[in-house]
Amino acid sequence: CFAPGDYTSLGLLTLGADGTPFARRWARLEGDRSTHPVDLLAPQRATLKAMQMNGAAYWVLHRLTFTIGPGFEGPCIEAAPYQSSLSSDSCVYDHLLIEGCDGTGVSFMGNAGGVGQHLNNVIQKTVVHNATPVKPMYGSEHDGVTLTAARNLRIIDSELGATVGLRD
Repeated sequence: CFAPGDYTSLGLLTLGADGTPFARRWARLEGDRSTHPVDLLAPQRATLKAMQMNGAAYWVLHRLTFTIGPGFEGPCIEAAPYQSSLSSDSCVYDHLLIEGCDGTGVSFMGNAGGVGQHLNNVIQKTVVHNATPVKPMYGSEHDGVTLTAARNLRIIDSELGATVGLRD
């Protein structure tokens, strides 16, 4: 659990250990489990810079805020390093606030060889908005969710702001 606070100074956080279908691992804002970060004041949020799942499976990210801000290239949440063979499967990205991302909010990228396919993930009740690129990855485009290697991804009741969208 993360207590409310600003954790952006920690930079990129990497998860590598798996949960199981019966014992998921959690990274969440402690306390009330129903209020969305959009409805919280900044000091009430757990604000992180970026997280890389690094092939971790059966995780739930819940009620966290991701704000990359200036000086950091890459997605706010990345399923695995770009072009790797790692696959982050069966993760739930729930009630997240992702703002100020540089290029991509949530990335499910893999490699061209068909490995690193991210299976059965869910993005639900997540808000991705206010893309403020410093060095955009794809010219001047901004993607809320990059789907290059996502298989059976479900996006449920989520909001992608006016400056972002989907890329497959």
